[in-house]
Amino acid sequence: MRVPLHNNLDELFRSDKTLVSKVLGGAFVTAFIVLIGAYKQSPIEISENGYILLGLFSGSVGAILVLGLALKDYVERKLDRYEPVNFLLRLYFTGGPRTAAIWFGTVFIMVFVITMTLVSCGIF
Repeated sequence: MRVPLHNNLDELFRSDKTLVSKVLGGAFVTAFIVLIGAYKQSPIEISENGYILLGLFSGSVGAILVLGLALKDYVERKLDRYEPVNFLLRLYFTGGPRTAAIWFGTVFIMVFVITMTLVSCGIF
């Protein structure tokens, strides 16, 4: 599958553009891929509102992932310079088994909340 404007998006993520541009690009790419996949391969019929919510949720997840990568780079730069870093940022972005457990719990809770929201809206 080819993402529209893939050359421009690749250039955006490799450049020193603003974080807002990168977050919006990540949201667009994630929403596009999820919506195309759902439209082409969904075994159930999804309503128009379902596609809108699916696009919004997947775009939000893409934006959060790009923001997470930017925060990881920020924490690594601060730690390399021996500057103080917020406790929660160190907990989430320094690596190791504790970080993996924290991320697993966070993702589990997010998936649960999103699933319950979609079920309560009658989408699934």
